Amino acid sequence: GAGGGAGTAASLLTRWPHNKDALEGPLAGVRILDLASYIAGPLGPRHLAALGADVLKVEAPVGDAFRSHKGFGDFNQGKRSVCVNLKTPEGRALVHALARHADVIVENMRPAVAGRLGMDYEAVRRINPRIIYLSAPGYGSYKAMESKPAFDPLLQSLSGAVLAQGGGRQPSLHTIPLNDAMTAALSAFGVAAALLHRLRTGEGQRVLCSLTATSLAIQAAEFTTWDGAPEPAEGGPAFAGPSPTERWYATAGDRRLFVDAG
Repeated sequence: GAGGGAGTAASLLTRWPHNKDALEGPLAGVRILDLASYIAGPLGPRHLAALGADVLKVEAPVGDAFRSHKGFGDFNQGKRSVCVNLKTPEGRALVHALARHADVIVENMRPAVAGRLGMDYEAVRRINPRIIYLSAPGYGSYKAMESKPAFDPLLQSLSGAVLAQGGGRQPSLHTIPLNDAMTAALSAFGVAAALLHRLRTGEGQRVLCSLTATSLAIQAAEFTTWDGAPEPAEGGPAFAGPSPTERWYATAGDRRLFVDAG
């Protein structure tokens, strides 16, 4: 529950090192406070839990906004959770007490929200200088957009991915949340690198990921050009592939065969 402060935190910490369900792996013993919600934020700690980290998910009394999503169990596999109201002084004291003993904190709040709740990087670093603090706001450090919400379909649109997938002037949404999934993978990679850096130097640091940066990174080849460069392939409702040696073909029995000999 969200009730007490340091006493409740102390009770949690006595159990934290003894999570019988934690997986064995290279991150065994690493403690992660997961303050994230939706997909991109929680999925990164889920990957780290699969590598042995002990992840404690902190949820508001109303729960993660995606608790009703069919993928919620996968996004949060391997974690334990605790209900804390960060809008109260008692709730903030509880999470600050946990932060003193954490190795990693993960959050994907809008920057102003994290500051209002006393959970921004500077506040946490004063409590625990060795903390590795992963921020994954939708628009990164882009000040003009930092107060706006960001979701995968929005970044698919802003980055041009839906137009490229649809072909011509007919946008087509990827039903798989590519930006969410890849932001989570990149954030887990960043945390692992920061843990290695801390092992070598003793220094904590902030790691910054965003849906915006991911939406550009996964289209790096399409955004790379030079004089005389061929135009990148565009999709469409009947797009089989970019060339005769890299495409789908219909076969007997209404089956499909993909050839990749390019």
